[in-house]
Amino acid sequence: EVMDALTRKLRGKMGESLRQVNRSVPLAQATTSSLEALRRYSEGARAHDVDGDFDRAVRLLREAVAIDSTFALAWRKLGTALVNGGYSLAAFDSAYERGARYAERLPDRERGLVLGTYFQNRNRDVAKAIASFESAYAADSFSNAAANQLMDLFALRRDSAGALRYGRRLFAIQRVPSQAGNLADMFVRTGDARAAQALIDSVTRGGAPTEEHMLMRQARVSLAYARGEVDSVRPLGEAMRRSSNSRTRLEGALTLLREAELRGQPTRAAQLRMDASAMRRALGVVDPAGDSLALAGLDIVVRGRMPEGARRLDAVADKQPSLAAADLYARAGEVGKAKAVLARYESTTPGGVKGAASQSWHQARGSIALAERRFADAIREFRASDTDTSGVPAFCVECAQINLTRAFDAANQADSTVATMERYLAIPPHRYNYMNDAYFLRAMVHERLGQLYEAKGDTAKAVNNHRAFIALWKNAEPEFQPRVAEAKRQIEKLTPVEKLR
Repeated sequence: EVMDALTRKLRGKMGESLRQVNRSVPLAQATTSSLEALRRYSEGARAHDVDGDFDRAVRLLREAVAIDSTFALAWRKLGTALVNGGYSLAAFDSAYERGARYAERLPDRERGLVLGTYFQNRNRDVAKAIASFESAYAADSFSNAAANQLMDLFALRRDSAGALRYGRRLFAIQRVPSQAGNLADMFVRTGDARAAQALIDSVTRGGAPTEEHMLMRQARVSLAYARGEVDSVRPLGEAMRRSSNSRTRLEGALTLLREAELRGQPTRAAQLRMDASAMRRALGVVDPAGDSLALAGLDIVVRGRMPEGARRLDAVADKQPSLAAADLYARAGEVGKAKAVLARYESTTPGGVKGAASQSWHQARGSIALAERRFADAIREFRASDTDTSGVPAFCVECAQINLTRAFDAANQADSTVATMERYLAIPPHRYNYMNDAYFLRAMVHERLGQLYEAKGDTAKAVNNHRAFIALWKNAEPEFQPRVAEAKRQIEKLTPVEKLR
């Protein structure tokens, strides 16, 4: 009763109407019968939401569910902390399933949160997830968890207005650096870098400890990419690596890894990947297959070293067939192996390929078709990869576009190649799609566009793209420097007046 009274008083001060406060379900009754489990849950939620200390959050939330194994809301929060802390897929899947098991006993707000998280992360049913979170939000408009998930889900559906609506609401509910970072990153993803900078500045002026919170640091990385200030990303990543928080240090290594890949530095990227893997192992996450696939991608996609990349795939594909391995085998020209891996993956996937995995499935099928020069089939598969099996847009906004450029270019359809590359470059840059830019090589898109515009006689666009290519790869590793030198020669050839100046 004391806990419930305190909760009602706090929510009343936050501005919720007295009628809604009085109708709310008592917190202890709504979540757990154990005050000690509730205390651990509250401390864990603060460690996660406010402090960004995911390791401490995981420890406290595990203690909460150990005290009360039917504490559904704590299982849900534990799953989220495990995701954000970089823990294993099996660990957070299990937490979400345990939460869903006990959800029906809860009132609307808590049931909506638990089931929404389950649908979002386990079933990949976006429509059911949104309906569940909207139910939770309708029951309690001060639910930061519901607002946060609705922001992410509307962003997933590429509904910028909906995502920003809930992002602003989230920051109004909880004016802390973590939520400022979330909203700033959403501004960047919707193409409003100015609003992102204004928000970061306002929080910084307020004296909040922004520099130590990972989400605010990530928002700064997004903002740097959005402004084309790639040179400023490395200092941001290095600062994260000096953090006292293990998850922030890992994010710093991954930030530097993506920056190295983007800048044409695969040797440095490979070392950073090993550093990140060591950090993951310290967190209890071991993924040697994922590391091998990533290194194979560097060999095949970036360096053009097809035999070396295929050998890396050979070491893991038989043990763990994956859609990524099938895609990379096809890119390496090993079509037989690509088809064999794809067939094994399909035969061992319960219920067939569906949901988010369907994007990678269509991409692998498209790469196989492209390797066999079945251009129309490749184009059809890459277009299909832009939505999942339920018709929801794929999380990776740029993946379909960049893969279509591969197909159009291989088919010698220059106009379609140019148009699709321009659509890809028009997507607002932020840290999420720079994860993919590193793999797809935004620099190579500019390089190829420069060549295509030169062939079309459009000197101004040719020069602009050559310059963009050089800006990204000016510090590329020696094996790529001949291509940088060639771009410089093309600029000199196309702009003789500037050369005289």
